[in-house]
Amino acid sequence: MSEHAEQTLIASCYSHPGRTDAQEFLLELTPDHFEGIAEGAVWGAMRDLVMNGLPINETSIRQQLASQSLLGVDGQYWPTYRSLLIRCDEPIEKLAQEVKDGFTRRSLEAIFRDHQAKLMDLSQGPDSVAQQTQDALAALVAGGSKDADPWAEIALKIERGETMEQVVKQGGWLFPEFDDAYQIPASAVTFIVARLNTGKTLLGLTSIRATVRQGNRAMWVNMDMPEGMMKMKLISCFSGVPQWKIQKQAMSMDEGGKVRQAIEELREMVSFQHYPGMTPLDKIKPKVIQAIRRYKPTLVVWDQFSQIGKDKSTGKRDDVQAAYISRSIKNLAASTDTAVLMLAQANRGANNSEPSMADIAETDAIGQDACGVITLWNNEDRAKKAEMSGDDDLFGSNVKTSEKFKNVPYVDMRLSKSQVSEAGRVWHLYRDGERNQFITHSLET
Repeated sequence: MSEHAEQTLIASCYSHPGRTDAQEFLLELTPDHFEGIAEGAVWGAMRDLVMNGLPINETSIRQQLASQSLLGVDGQYWPTYRSLLIRCDEPIEKLAQEVKDGFTRRSLEAIFRDHQAKLMDLSQGPDSVAQQTQDALAALVAGGSKDADPWAEIALKIERGETMEQVVKQGGWLFPEFDDAYQIPASAVTFIVARLNTGKTLLGLTSIRATVRQGNRAMWVNMDMPEGMMKMKLISCFSGVPQWKIQKQAMSMDEGGKVRQAIEELREMVSFQHYPGMTPLDKIKPKVIQAIRRYKPTLVVWDQFSQIGKDKSTGKRDDVQAAYISRSIKNLAASTDTAVLMLAQANRGANNSEPSMADIAETDAIGQDACGVITLWNNEDRAKKAEMSGDDDLFGSNVKTSEKFKNVPYVDMRLSKSQVSEAGRVWHLYRDGERNQFITHSLET
């Protein structure tokens, strides 16, 4: 049955090479999971194509096999490989699990055979053999069946006296006050929703910096701005040096040192992925998954949702395709155990009013797929009060009144939705546009 499952799985994935769920299984399983030599070779070729963002078809698979010297003389093995690519529409998830189960059973048999051989060797003590076998079994279970006891993690935390709030695995950070209310969770998507020029990119930059300062790696997926400009904003955020000084080489020696230090920190801790706006998700997602598995970030900030291209050839409505994109990114977060912070633009309503989920262009799916939703909006009233009270220089900024009300630096942030904590809290922030970061101003309960 295992050989049949392997062949059917290959045929199913080959029949739907553009489907994101098929790509995820191609990345999840390796040729080692397959018992058949031909099956493992074809799966490995298809997997390599997905990881390199290349299309899957007979020509590309044949070229990939040839590059690995697996076709034999004049492609004599190709008929065998080609027979595995017959169209099939069986459910991929069930077949993939069967292939995994077959791999686990073969691995168990190998461990027990090795265990029996070691027991026959009297030079090894039985306790040592038992420990080796236990370690091998534990490694197999950890790699192949993480959910063997779905209650183990929670039971252990309760036994240690830890609070249930710590059950949620945190993948991203922002401000200490915000982190107490909402730990940006791994394996889930959190949306930042704001109108044009309100500061959602700056909030994403602030989160990237806070996450790195916690000792965790992060990734920036850029689709909204030119690549060079976005990198300049990251350098400014991490160094605290105004962006215009970096661009015009108007830095002091001290600021130049901070910029060099920020570049080294970014090089070590932040992976940068750039894709032109409106690039289809099916071309982006495999590369993002590959980068996540290579660099192992805890947080991915994706800028932005509306710039992800839709496949017009399918003929589906924009709202249906947008819902598919939202659900697919949610699956990406879950399959890679990574926190995804997705920036989304709200296009309707007055610029200085708080956006709602209904204001997000094209889709209502975000409200269903998001673990948390953060809304941003300008607060002119606080800007006017700050002008009257004379605390403009509190953050080292001398913003003229006329300029301030065109681009209000005082922004409010609400946790509009949360599946892991109480929603509704509001934070008052100050937008430091020169240094590409937000600073907490005060907290409203």
